[in-house]
Amino acid sequence: MTETNLNIIDPGTALYLRTRIVKVDALNLTPRLLEVLCKRLKEDRGLIAVKHGKKALLVASGAPFAPVSFEGSDWIAQLEDGGALTLRFRNLADQKAMAQLIERQLLHAVATRTNLWNYGSFRHWYESTSFRRVQDVDVYRRFEISVLPVENVGIGVSIAVGTAFFTNLTVADYFDTSLPEPEQRRRQRRFNQLSQRQIEQQGTLLYDAGRSYLTAYFGRFTQKTCRATSPLKVKGVRYASLHDYYHTNGSGLDVFPTDSVAYVNFKSGNIKGPQPVAAKQLRLRVFTDSLPGALRTVSQLRPHVRESEAASLWSRLGADPLDGIAPGVRMDYWQPDQDAFLPLTFPDLLFHGNVVLKGPQAPANEQAVEAYHKRKLDLLNQHGCWHVPLTLPRLIYQAVPEPTDDTLAQKHATAIETRLKRWSRIDVKVKTIRYKTLEDAFQQLKASGIRASLVTFVFEEATSLTYASIAHELTTGYS
Repeated sequence: MTETNLNIIDPGTALYLRTRIVKVDALNLTPRLLEVLCKRLKEDRGLIAVKHGKKALLVASGAPFAPVSFEGSDWIAQLEDGGALTLRFRNLADQKAMAQLIERQLLHAVATRTNLWNYGSFRHWYESTSFRRVQDVDVYRRFEISVLPVENVGIGVSIAVGTAFFTNLTVADYFDTSLPEPEQRRRQRRFNQLSQRQIEQQGTLLYDAGRSYLTAYFGRFTQKTCRATSPLKVKGVRYASLHDYYHTNGSGLDVFPTDSVAYVNFKSGNIKGPQPVAAKQLRLRVFTDSLPGALRTVSQLRPHVRESEAASLWSRLGADPLDGIAPGVRMDYWQPDQDAFLPLTFPDLLFHGNVVLKGPQAPANEQAVEAYHKRKLDLLNQHGCWHVPLTLPRLIYQAVPEPTDDTLAQKHATAIETRLKRWSRIDVKVKTIRYKTLEDAFQQLKASGIRASLVTFVFEEATSLTYASIAHELTTGYS
C-alpha cells in the first residue's frame, strides 16, 4: 500500500461544520480588510473566521454572533449576525471554506499551545532551538502545515517535516569593524558565500522584531549607530532615531544607542524602500546550495523521522487541537486505494521538422530517464514544438512578489519571451504584475479582465499547497 502524509478529519466525507455568517458593513470593503477583520475576531473574541463572498465572513461557531465594531486608522467596520450556515463536505462548494476554517484553527493551536515560532509563511513553523550546529550555521526543524480537501475522502491535514538553516552570527557580527582587518574580510567573504543563492538579489534575512520574525533582504551595512540615524516615521508615529523607535515601541528588544545599523528591504509590500534596523537583529537564512559540506544531507530526512516528528507535534497540540469545531483527526495516514494508481510509460516525443525522441523502454533505469529528459529539452530548444495552437496567447502575465528588483523581473520576462519564441516561432510579450500576497495577485488578474491566458508565478516558498492554490484559482476563475 502507498502511504501519504495526510491525516483525515473525522468522519471523512460525512464531515460538517456549524458556522455563522457575519455581515460586514464598511466603506470601501476590500478582500484585504476582510482578512484584517478575521484577524481581529481571533484576537478579540477567539473566533476563527474566513471570508464569505465580498461582504461577509464565516466564523467557526454555531452560537449567535453579538454585534461589534472595529476600526483602523482609515476605516470603520460594523459586524453583525447573518444567520447560521452548516457546511458539508459532500457539497463541493463548501469544501474550500471548510479546509480554510480547519487550517486556521489548527494554526491557532500551534501558536498558542507550542513554543514553535513562525517565519516566512503563516504555514511555516520552526522549533525554538536548533538541533545541530556546523561552524556558523544552525539547523532547525521546520513544520509546514496545510489543510486541503481530498476528493471522495474528506479534509486532509498535511504536516510536512523539513529542515531550515540560519546563521548563528548576526549581520552585525559579519560586519564588525572592531575586528582585525583580516578577520573582517574573512567574515564578509563568508557572508557573501552563504547569501549567494539569489543571483542579482541580496541575501534573505531573518529579522527578529521582538514580537515576530519577518523576512527581509539585505541592502547594505552602514557605519551609523542606532542613535545617529535620521528621524523616522513608522505607522504614522515619528521617532527621533532608530534607537528611539526600539526604546519606545514595546518590542522588548535590548537595542543600545551604539549598536550598528543595516538597511534592508522587507518582504511585506506595506513597507516601502530600504529601512534601517539594528544589525544585530538580523540573521542570514542559508539555502541548500550554500551549505557547508557537512550539512548537505541533513535536509534529506528518512520517512520514519518525518513520521516521528509529525507525531510529536500532534502530541504537543493536545487531545482536541481543533477546539471542537470538528470531531477529531485520524492519526493513521491516509492510504489511497491501489486501483487509483496507473503505471505510466515514457512516450515518444515529436518536435518541429518531424524530429522524434524515443521514450526509454520500461523498466527504465535512472540514467536512461535522466538522459531522456535532458535530450527532450535540447531538442525543444533546437527545433521547437511540432504543433502550436493558433489560440496561443500573445500576451502572458508574470506575477512577482514585492519587493522584487526591477532589473531581475525584466530579465526574467525577457527570458520567457525569448524561450517561448524559440519553441513556438511566435512573438509573445510578458506583462509583469507585482503582488503582496497570492490573493492580491488573483485580484489583480481578475481586474485585468483576462479570460484565457498564461501566467507565470514567482514565489519563494515552493510548497505543494501553494501550487495547488494557484492551480485552483487559475482554472476556476479565468476560463
